[in-house]
Amino acid sequence: MKYKRKMGSGLAFTPEKDMKLLRKMANEGYHLCGIDRLLFYKFEKGEPKDYIFSHTAVRNPDEDYKAYFTGAGWEPVIIIPELQIFRALPGTEPIYTDTETITDFYKGQLQQFSKYGILTTIFLAICMYFSMKLTNILSPILFIIGWIPFVFTVMPLFGFLYHYKKYKRQ
Repeated sequence: MKYKRKMGSGLAFTPEKDMKLLRKMANEGYHLCGIDRLLFYKFEKGEPKDYIFSHTAVRNPDEDYKAYFTGAGWEPVIIIPELQIFRALPGTEPIYTDTETITDFYKGQLQQFSKYGILTTIFLAICMYFSMKLTNILSPILFIIGWIPFVFTVMPLFGFLYHYKKYKRQ
């Protein structure tokens, strides 16, 4: 099998752009078959096919959840805790059909990432405190260790906040 990897833009910031990337790759004959935590999509070579894509973010979806979307014409492609990506043929009814549902989705993401954001901010503050106290090689290492989880939780939080406010105004 021939595989390709592409980095996404970040579902928290530009989900539409990532869904367009997945569609473009399917049209070129590369079908989504995996994803890693750094948002690199893995594509498997196959026959070109025009699919539209959508995503949800439900913690540990059950079989009824998947069956609901399958019944509506959406095929699950990636089903992992806290991220599900579906594909369908063009013309299929969208997963999110009204702004209230989209707003609820982003509100849930905000609540979840707020908890993580608070914890990683505290962790960052502790790491920064100790990195200022140390003067050896551990200081920059500790500083970086504090920033990594902060960036991967607080930055998406800002993206979800932006989208939440955008759809709330509509």
